[in-house]
Amino acid sequence: CLLHLLFQYRAHRFQLLQPQQSCAARNGAFARQHLLGWLHTANRFVDARRNNWDYLRCGLSSFEDFLILPAEVSGTSASWIGFALTVRDGAGGERRQLIQHLEANNIATRLLFGGNILKQPAYSNVHFEISGNLENADTVASNTFWIGVFPGLSRNHLDHIIETLLSLILLVEQPE
Repeated sequence: CLLHLLFQYRAHRFQLLQPQQSCAARNGAFARQHLLGWLHTANRFVDARRNNWDYLRCGLSSFEDFLILPAEVSGTSASWIGFALTVRDGAGGERRQLIQHLEANNIATRLLFGGNILKQPAYSNVHFEISGNLENADTVASNTFWIGVFPGLSRNHLDHIIETLLSLILLVEQPE
């Protein structure tokens, strides 16, 4: 494994620099230092994802009559990988139209694999029992997509996402 070889190389280099310590002490110190560095980086990534998610949520909050925006459950602190958007039924626009507009403006989108999976071809011969209606699952399957909140996104990137979404929403909402 390449990562294992890298650790061996770094550990070997560390041993050459610190010959007075025992081998176990040198390897343990290296492992602790590496782990602490990784945890610090992971925390920065999680914080950046949360900040990006919050920024998009605030930037799009005035258009909740067109979009269903995600909400964080009270008392939790999620590490978001994406920002889910659901086009409301009867809002005048379609998910496909929104996705095409975003992609044309260099904003990557992904469909959400979820909703009513019973409509997927893989489940066509599966016998199942449904309890209640699947209206919300159908809405998610047909109207939801998401955009990433990668930690490397700058405020300029996030503003571009917001402005691009809003430009299409304003266009769709205009009376004919």
